[in-house]
Amino acid sequence: MLPRNRRVSKSLFNEAMKGGKTFHSPHFLLRLSSGMPQELSRCAITISKKVDTRATERNRLRRKLSSYIEEILATLPSGYIVLISVKKGLTRSTVEECGAELVQLVHRATGKI
Repeated sequence: MLPRNRRVSKSLFNEAMKGGKTFHSPHFLLRLSSGMPQELSRCAITISKKVDTRATERNRLRRKLSSYIEEILATLPSGYIVLISVKKGLTRSTVEECGAELVQLVHRATGKI
């Protein structure tokens, strides 16, 4: 689980959804928004019931992806708000492959901003 100072609040989530840039990969949709430059970068993961109807599986995916997100946040410059939505086919792929895909997607997105 991410530390509280790295999580996205509801107000920041809504703000990032309105004004962020969107990037796609086969398993993820990433919305990147620049927040306050003096604050730490924050991140949120959303996994809908379309991915898996069982809450235990969605939570398992969220926990496994959290380790990759902590790695991403360590290298990300300050001031970004990162929203990650998982697409439907993720459960069939290995988490290691998807973690590498997520890291690559964030680096590609931050390079374009």
